[in-house]
Amino acid sequence: MVTLNAIEQKTYQDLLAAIAKRPQGSKVHVRDLFGIDLGQPTNPRIARRLYEEVAAGLARLRPLGQRSSEGYLIL
Repeated sequence: MVTLNAIEQKTYQDLLAAIAKRPQGSKVHVRDLFGIDLGQPTNPRIARRLYEEVAAGLARLRPLGQRSSEGYLIL
C-alpha cells in the first residue's frame, strides 16, 4: 500500500470526509472531489491509496470499472 506523507495523509482524510458527505448509491470520481471539495489538483499518490483501500475492502466504495479513473459507487 502507498505510504503517504503527513500533508498527503491530511488531504486523504479530507477526501474521505468529502466522500462520506455524499449520498449512498451516488457515483464519485476522485478528480471531481479534488477539484470541488479540496480546491487543489488531483494527487496520483492519494488516488492510488484510495484504489488500494477499495481493492482491499477497507473503503465503502465499489469500482465502476477496471480503472480508478472510471469512478466509484458509494455503498
